[in-house]
Amino acid sequence: MRFKIPVIGLYLRPELVYTNLENTLQYDNGLVQKNTTFSFQKIDIPVLLGKKILGIGNIYIGPSFQYVLDQGFSINDIPNVDGDGFTVGLQFGGGIELGRLGLDIRWERGFNSIESSFLDGATTVQFDTRVNQIIVGLSYRL
Repeated sequence: MRFKIPVIGLYLRPELVYTNLENTLQYDNGLVQKNTTFSFQKIDIPVLLGKKILGIGNIYIGPSFQYVLDQGFSINDIPNVDGDGFTVGLQFGGGIELGRLGLDIRWERGFNSIESSFLDGATTVQFDTRVNQIIVGLSYRL
């Protein structure tokens, strides 16, 4: 869900996005190298400041607030997972609008270096759940 609020030649574009991601994590506990699949569900709230260019294009940049709703691992030897529930990232990109149809592409990166960890025996393994990603969006204005 998104909309635009005009602000002195620019616009403010808050969005609300639900995401379900799955990824593979490889780690070494000192004795053996292991792989696990983890999934997480999150809510993203980008608040983008944009500028319309050439009548059909736009560029934008702004913070993206993320709250992890749930995360899980596929192997049983990980007894404790600790994740930062709330993180902040940055998004920037651009797009075009042709009538009611819109197409945009953006890049996102988190500000935190480590956002989750799990306990493997006596060792804490840290990893980044806020992935560096390119997002392609297709929209239709109602």
